[in-house]
Amino acid sequence: MKKLLCLSLALLIALSCAACGSNGDAGAEPAASESSDGIARTTQNIHIATGTSTGVGYITVSTLGSLLNKTYPEYNIVPEITTGGAENINMLLSGDAQIASCMLDDAIACNNMERNWEGNESAKDSLYYITNSYLTSITQFAPKSTGAKELSDLKGKRVGVASGTMANYYWQYLLEAYGMTEEDFDKVEIMGIKDLLTAIQDGALDYGVHVASTPNTSIQDTALSVGLNILTMSDEIIEKMIELNPSFQKYTITKDKYESDFDANTVGVHNVYVCKADADEQMIYDFVKTIDENNDTLTAAHPQAGEVGQKVMENQLIPFHPGAERYYKEIGLVK
Repeated sequence: MKKLLCLSLALLIALSCAACGSNGDAGAEPAASESSDGIARTTQNIHIATGTSTGVGYITVSTLGSLLNKTYPEYNIVPEITTGGAENINMLLSGDAQIASCMLDDAIACNNMERNWEGNESAKDSLYYITNSYLTSITQFAPKSTGAKELSDLKGKRVGVASGTMANYYWQYLLEAYGMTEEDFDKVEIMGIKDLLTAIQDGALDYGVHVASTPNTSIQDTALSVGLNILTMSDEIIEKMIELNPSFQKYTITKDKYESDFDANTVGVHNVYVCKADADEQMIYDFVKTIDENNDTLTAAHPQAGEVGQKVMENQLIPFHPGAERYYKEIGLVK
């Protein structure tokens, strides 16, 4: 009797362990299942490197995660909070994410082993295009009291440049396009956008520049506080900027966005979603399909989330991932 009881207990323990192993053992192979449409999909967590927890990217990915999981229960989206595009790409390269959001010119730089990826052989031609996302633009601002309409009006003034991509790359493009150097200003300070805006409010700076989506809440708050004009660029300057960075596109920040006295022409770069060649083809196909079929829901979550999946071909400057290309061929976007 005791022997029979021991055998029964051993069997129960074995069955219990088998069940546990099938539900998420880190070393186990992902399970494949067949959905109602007859397509086999791999059950998986999809880590997407997005940006800050308050940014458009995080809102977009969280909304997409809910939509994707509702249609395809095999997929569980995990938004990864990061400092932005460069970190997102590095997470992709290291295998800590399957999809990443980044600025288009950073994706190109990675594939060409430029900027942060200079000399990194693992980065060469590693990123593949999934879809387009919202645009971020060079946003220059100055208190209305300065009377400035563009950067050249601020010679001899105190300027602040937002740290990151703006300071590392775009600021030099601006100076070159205008034929200026930092010697043309009383001082140039590199700082985080929050500190920069505080300095504008305190009267310690006469100008600030940031690469941001429009409208940017922090800049709006400062505009309400001290009154800002968003500075413009002439067509000649815009042409020079696009020559320096072909990812740039002309963009107009209308005066109502920040209660400016005039509309401001500038240049911007679209964000894109990218992955590596080994990303699950069916998952990428389903990801793109979900975006394309749920624009209304994305727009309701955030106006700029509604830009995801729009202007796909205009911003396809790196190769499509096969999963994305298959979907776009099916809907006639790719011939």
